[in-house]
Amino acid sequence: MTDASAETFAKLPENVQKEFLTAYYDHDKGIGYNFARTNIGSCDFSSDSYSYVEDKDSLLRTFSIAHDEQYKIPFIKTGHHAAGGQLNMFASPWSPPAWMKDNNSLLHGGKLLDRYKHDWAKYFLNSLKPMKKTRNSDLGRNHSE
Repeated sequence: MTDASAETFAKLPENVQKEFLTAYYDHDKGIGYNFARTNIGSCDFSSDSYSYVEDKDSLLRTFSIAHDEQYKIPFIKTGHHAAGGQLNMFASPWSPPAWMKDNNSLLHGGKLLDRYKHDWAKYFLNSLKPMKKTRNSDLGRNHSE
């Protein structure tokens, strides 16, 4: 459940969305998936590169998942609902924020700088809190609300 798949899903006609959800998540009429993966921050399946914090914010005061609210979070909610509330999620980062890395880039590899290991752990945990809240709330809401 990446940015790209969520954005593509949102642009489908409603009848095709329903067909897709039935094919993937319905246990009787479809595959019955009950496990999905999503990205923390941007990944190679995102329409742009982004982080949940602004540059050099090691205190994470600017932490926000607002980027995910347009497509990804509604898609996750819709999938969770389509799976009867039984969609388990695996969330993983593609890259730490660029300023935490030795090459100062989200792209082209690089390594997490030792001085940011604790901040990266906090970032990771902060990313999971709103996802858990999202999963446990408003499951009956339509993805377009």
